[in-house]
Amino acid sequence: MSGFRPGDRSVVIAGQVTRLRLTVSALAEIANVTGSDSPAALANRLRQAGRGGDMGVWQGLVSALATPRPAAEIPEDELAKFLPDIAAVIAEGLGA
Repeated sequence: MSGFRPGDRSVVIAGQVTRLRLTVSALAEIANVTGSDSPAALANRLRQAGRGGDMGVWQGLVSALATPRPAAEIPEDELAKFLPDIAAVIAEGLGA
């Protein structure tokens, strides 16, 4: 894992410390996972996932942002614990 950078967050996934970082490749992967073809479509999809509790979208986000990537799907109750960290990484990474 490379060094900590501003905007990074550390979370524990399945007992392993994991860094969440928004990169250009992670952003492209997130757009692909969510089926978004523009920044506005991506923002809308993330809003929908947040309101509807679409854990599939959040699993995809974690996979795109995490180093190391989770080896298996994260249980919903564990994933819910660090949704605020995921949101912060995206907001800070995009300068929102």
